[in-house]
Amino acid sequence: MKNKLASVLISSLLAMGTGSASADAKFQNDSFDKFSATASSKTNIGLRCFVGPIGRLTNQCYGSGSALKSTATFKIDTSLSNFQVVWSNRDCPENSLTCTLPIQSNQKILLRAKVIDLDSNNYYTAPFARAFYESTSF
Repeated sequence: MKNKLASVLISSLLAMGTGSASADAKFQNDSFDKFSATASSKTNIGLRCFVGPIGRLTNQCYGSGSALKSTATFKIDTSLSNFQVVWSNRDCPENSLTCTLPIQSNQKILLRAKVIDLDSNNYYTAPFARAFYESTSF
């Protein structure tokens, strides 16, 4: 039963659209949408996440626990040495490769990051990751 529930939840996570509970205007970073640069197709940049105190990094992460709240940690994977980061959520530290956000039960977070390669005419890649948390407390 527990495995079936996890399977259903993971399936619904994979089917999530771009909406998220953290996409409210108070969390959006205006700099993210206003930043002007040329998009790049570099594939060596990714964004992964995990929910809770420990977890396996993946671009679609899921966590569950008895608490009503947890944290979702997002990490950018890149081999660039001279870069700038602009996160879609203003609570993420600018130019940091890691962002940790609070997440509540049944909350979905879609987080994007523009990773700008400062050594190649400011080309950027915009990876994204999705997180979902479910409390087992009722």
